Amino acid sequence: MSATPQNTVGPEYTGESEQKKLALEPKAVADFVGKLTGKANFESWNFRLRWSTKRGGSAVWKMLNGEIPSPMPNIPQTVPSRDVIRNFIASHGNVNPTAVTNEAINRHIHERYTVPNFKIQKWKELDSLAMCVLLSILSPAVEAQIMNAQCASDAYRFICAQYGPPSMTAVLQCWFNWTDYVFTPNQSPLDFVTVWKQNRDALVRATTDSAPSQYCQFAQFVKAVNNHPTMRQWTSNIPCNPKNPKLLDDTILSFLSSADSIIRQVNQAQTRGFQPA
Repeated sequence: MSATPQNTVGPEYTGESEQKKLALEPKAVADFVGKLTGKANFESWNFRLRWSTKRGGSAVWKMLNGEIPSPMPNIPQTVPSRDVIRNFIASHGNVNPTAVTNEAINRHIHERYTVPNFKIQKWKELDSLAMCVLLSILSPAVEAQIMNAQCASDAYRFICAQYGPPSMTAVLQCWFNWTDYVFTPNQSPLDFVTVWKQNRDALVRATTDSAPSQYCQFAQFVKAVNNHPTMRQWTSNIPCNPKNPKLLDDTILSFLSSADSIIRQVNQAQTRGFQPA
């Protein structure tokens, strides 16, 4: 399928017109915000940065504060041959490969490869833009401290922790507690969800006007579950309708109702000496 899936990747990914508008931002932001030199001018610098990058629905602020998390997986996937996909669909549907239609193969490629790869591409473009904006407003001494940052949000969080007031450090700690918490093989699904919600609620209480959106919470939950190797097929097939007001609740209920069964089936298969596809 050749059409670019611009309407299927979620509200956090901007279209071409937004990209053109955002491409003009680094210089405009730099002229307005000025350079961060240290703790003495951090609060004024951060206020100007926040104000200038939040205007007009810009994605730059969302990238800096981590509201648009990295897609999972975050490396583009190579599309297998059509014969490989045909056999995969047949084995999972318990049908003869000759019964798998070209339409089914195209749909599989679109859902499993085209859309995820498009998300990764757009996220990297936005992250690069956000990093350009950030670098344009740092003194050389501050810039030198973020050279090893993996993405723009990592760099911004480091700057806030290093130069921000204690209250901001507390908020960042809540953020880290939430985003670093993942589902592991030694946890029960219910215990994981309980602690994940506790960490999320602590972050919401600590923030004032920038609590994470429902879509951000959904993305972080999926990312946390995806850490468990057995659950990666489940995370790759989760329905994602940003217009659903119960998107997060529905996803958590689906996880709780299916996780135990999925893990048990995989463990039984491994005990018998093979790993299901």
